[in-house]
Amino acid sequence: MRGLQALIAYWDGRPVDAVSLADSGSAFTPESDTAQIRLEGIKARVYGQLNRGSDALAALSVADRL
Repeated sequence: MRGLQALIAYWDGRPVDAVSLADSGSAFTPESDTAQIRLEGIKARVYGQLNRGSDALAALSVADRL
């Protein structure tokens, strides 16, 4: 659910909300890693939009590990 909310916030032009929602979704235990990978992908996209390259790469690294 948080992934969908984060994606909507991203497309609505609210990148800070998108990262916050994606981070809060990480607190839940997913049934599979797919949800966590999606959250990290959303965070990477938002960080890229915010010109925070190192944070974007860190999120991609976490997604890759998952």
